[in-house]
This record gives sequence, C-alpha cells and structure tokens, in this order.
Amino acid sequence: MTKVTREDVFAAYRLFLAREPENEAAIQHFLGAPDLEALRKFFLTSTEFRNKIGKFGPVTGLPITAPPLDVEVSASPAVLARMVAKMAEYWEKIGRQAPHWSVLVGDRFSPQNIEANLGAFFASALLDEQIIRACLARVGFKPSDFKTCVEFGCGVGRLTIRLAALFQLVKGIDISAPHLELAEGYCRKLNLSNVEFARADANNLMPASGFDFWFSRLVLQHNPPPVSLEILKRAFRALSVGGVAMFQVPVYALGYRFSAEAYLGASPGQDMETHFLPQKSILDAAELSGLRLLDLREDTWVIGGSAEWLSNSFVFLKTRHSDLEG
Repeated sequence: MTKVTREDVFAAYRLFLAREPENEAAIQHFLGAPDLEALRKFFLTSTEFRNKIGKFGPVTGLPITAPPLDVEVSASPAVLARMVAKMAEYWEKIGRQAPHWSVLVGDRFSPQNIEANLGAFFASALLDEQIIRACLARVGFKPSDFKTCVEFGCGVGRLTIRLAALFQLVKGIDISAPHLELAEGYCRKLNLSNVEFARADANNLMPASGFDFWFSRLVLQHNPPPVSLEILKRAFRALSVGGVAMFQVPVYALGYRFSAEAYLGASPGQDMETHFLPQKSILDAAELSGLRLLDLREDTWVIGGSAEWLSNSFVFLKTRHSDLEG
C-alpha cells in the first residue's frame, strides 16, 4: 500500500481537474485516502471530472486525421517587435496587479489571498523540479551534469529558488519588470548568490549566452507563434554544444488560426493569451540549430485538458553548432 503524499494530491488535481487544490482543507482531506488507487478512483468518479468529460466528450485525444493549422510562424523583425510590445503591455499590467496569480491561476494566489498561501505557491514548484529530474534521467542526464541553467519565463521566482540548488548558476529571464522585481527580492531574502535576472524585450528576446541547460514551462504558450518560435531559435543557437533544451509548448488546437496582421489589429486583451506553435516548426528549427530530439511527451493537462488541444514537452540535445552560425 503506497501512502498518499501532498505531491500526489497536487498531481491528481492538475491531471483530472486541470486546476490547483481549492484550499488546505481539501489537501488534508485527500491525504487521508488509504492509497493511490483510492485517490485516483475518487477523482475519476467526481462530479467535476464527469462534467469536464461531458463538456468535451470522451477524452480520446486529437484524431490522427486532424488537419494542419493555418498559423503564421515567422515575421519580420519590425512585426516581431510590435507583437512583443503588445503582449508585454499585458504582462506589465498583470505583474503589478496580480503577479502570483498570473504565474499560477487560482483564487488562492490572488492578491487578497496570497499572503496566507505563499508557502503553497512556492511548494508547487516541486512538481517542476520532479519533471526536470525525471526527464533528464530518461535521457541519461542529471542536473549536476550542467553548469548554467536559463529559466525562460521565471515570473516571480517560484521555480528559480529550487533551480539554484540544482545548478551552479541560474539565469532567470522574464518580460515583466514587476515579476522580476519580486523574484529578485525573494532570492535576496534567501541569500542566493548564484542567481541572476535579465529582462527580455523587443530588442533582446533571449538576453543570455554561455549556458548549457535551457528550461521553460507554462510560458511559451502565452506568446504569439512567431514570437515563441523566435525565442526558441535564439535559445537553440545560444545553447552550448552538449547542452540540453527542455521546454513545454502547446502545438495544436482544432480551429486555431494565427495571423500577425489580425493579431496586431485587435485591441489588447484583458485575459491571458494562449497560442499554439505547430510541432513541425519546432522540429525544423531544432534541426537547423544542430539539436537532436531525445524525448517528447504529451502533457495537454497543463493547459486545461481539452480533447481538442495538444501540448508537448520536448527534450533536445545540441550535438553541433547551428547551420546559421558563422
């Protein structure tokens, strides 16, 4: 009989309900489950899970006959800069208004509740650490094999603090100045001397070099496809030979379309954007940059669990210099 842990409870909420636990009382309730099988059966038979199934139909995944997406994945430097400026406007605003909530959407992490739930907020990064360790182990590596880690989309430093214990140097990058200010403050309180931060902007989407591990999760999906692909291209080129890039990005949604002209012509949104970057464009960019695919996993649950969506986690190894390098 396997005892249920807090990590098991958080994983069950995310996998079956696509959200965080509503409060500490709920977590304690499920910690009382006799074993993992009982925990799984509860979520599978819960009203909330059944309602989700009813909304989307049987969760069988995307059909193998799904058509290609009508998505622009490239843009001129000027158009890219305009797109970055537009989305940066939202992240600056939400960074001032609800920084923790913008990292983990949930009422517990809203401004009025974050003080009481700050410990849970940072504890949730354990899952990200476990993902890093497990993915690296599957391809024959461990964190100590790498010296410098770049965390792209570090937010307020939720995961950065854990990465500082895994790597000799961590470089946190984010587009939001308010987020970075909080991240720097949390790291100062912990006297972390091996963490640096840099702000990405339209002129420098990837302000880092000389690194051998690049990580991003729950970040690229908030960028228009041409922007997220450009970020990946720059990360791939800057990654050292022998280094690893590990990241998550949604790659498909039935009916999703993207046009730079339409995007720039629309008013700035009041909500978080979710975009999809076709898998082929990622694989093509990696090949041109001298990267070899080591691991590819479906993780659609992290963006809501819809049977009409597909998200992937990639692990690439850089085996040679980029074809685009001099």
